[in-house]
Formats: sequence, structure tokens, C-alpha cells
Amino acid sequence: PADFSYNWVGPNSYSSAVEDISGLNDGGDYTLTVTDNAGCTQDKTFNVVDEQVFSIWISSKTNVLCNGGNSGSATVSYFKPSGFPENPISYSWTLSSGGDVLSSTETASALLAGTYKVVVTYDDDNDPLTDNEHIIDNIQITQPTAITGSVTPTVVSCYNGSDGKAVLTVSGGTPPYSYLWSSGHISKDI
Repeated sequence: PADFSYNWVGPNSYSSAVEDISGLNDGGDYTLTVTDNAGCTQDKTFNVVDEQVFSIWISSKTNVLCNGGNSGSATVSYFKPSGFPENPISYSWTLSSGGDVLSSTETASALLAGTYKVVVTYDDDNDPLTDNEHIIDNIQITQPTAITGSVTPTVVSCYNGSDGKAVLTVSGGTPPYSYLWSSGHISKDI
């Protein structure tokens, strides 16, 4: 059986070396690093909600599938403590550098690769002149590199021969690849 060491880090310089933690005073992200006897490590981050504070976090994120595409998305979730007004929540997604609002729902979709920001606002009945804004910035949506390829031909050795080849070298994108040659072949090399 493997022995493990544990290292937790969290908000306000929180640190612990036990397997399970409890009685946390602050909401936020807590990261656990588990190390085995061979020195292999695994990290996992957990979001702990402070039940006295309105809080937001990115609950899902999808990177762009193909280079230059717009299949990225991100979703923000929120926790509203009991006793908070049941007023509407509004959302505003933009590029981190600013610009037009890209989405006004909890999920921004059709995103290109880039860095985004979401502002979640709720109206506070206790102060009618002030809306409470909560911001998550630097939400990274990435994309794979562009697919590139080159063909190395082998010339037919004799007139009317059939020993010619085309060997394809492909990189970038997101493997596994599929192929379709103008001849109708669907294998990598022909």
C-alpha cells in the first residue's frame, strides 16, 4: 500500500498537511496536492462557499475545439446566502481588455480563444443606490495550434507501375486525425 502526503493551501495563507480539512473560516479555492512515495503528485482545487457571503465562480469552461473556431464557452455560478434579497441577477461577459458585451446570461458561448471577464451584479435592497458587482477576470479560453501537414512522395519506379507512395506528416490540431484525399482514400498515407 502506498503512503501519501497531503498539502492544502487556501485563502488568507491557509495551509494544512492532513488528509481531510474542516472548520474552514474563509470561502474560496482550496487546492490539495497529494504526493505518493515515488514523488508523483496530483492537484485538485475545491471551491468552498462562505455561507455568509454572495460568491461567484466559473463552474464550467470549454476551450475552442479547432484553431480559429468559436466553440469556446464558460459558465458562471453563484451562491446567495439565505436572507439576501431575491432580486434579479445580471451578467455581463466581455473580453478582459474591454469592448462590447458578448453575453448577458450565465453562460457565454461561441467564444474565440482569448481572455474574458464576467461581471455578476445583483441589486441590494439594503442600499437602493448601490448594485453589488462581483468580477471574475482572466478567464482563459484556449485553442489548439493550427493543423499543418507535408507530403513526401515516392515516385513510381516503372512506367504503369503501382509502387508510388505519398507519406503524410501532420501536426497541430487535436488528434486523432481523419483523412480524405482527393482520390477518395481515407488513410493517412497512400
